[in-house]
Amino acid sequence: MSALLESNIAYQAVTVMVADWDRHRGSDIAKALDVTHQATLVMFKGGKEIGRVAWSSSQEAIEPLFKAAIW
Repeated sequence: MSALLESNIAYQAVTVMVADWDRHRGSDIAKALDVTHQATLVMFKGGKEIGRVAWSSSQEAIEPLFKAAIW
């Protein structure tokens, strides 16, 4: 994801929080966000979920979420 963040300076305005799946699966936050898979990205804007990608970390899969977050 660091390459994606570096590819567009506007993406650096997005706050990214990373959770270790092995430590946090089954946690209250994982349950509240309905995160059931490793490699899940949940994007929020204005406190509301605007999209998610699971089972993929490719730039092609996650960049649309970053675009939606900044526009």
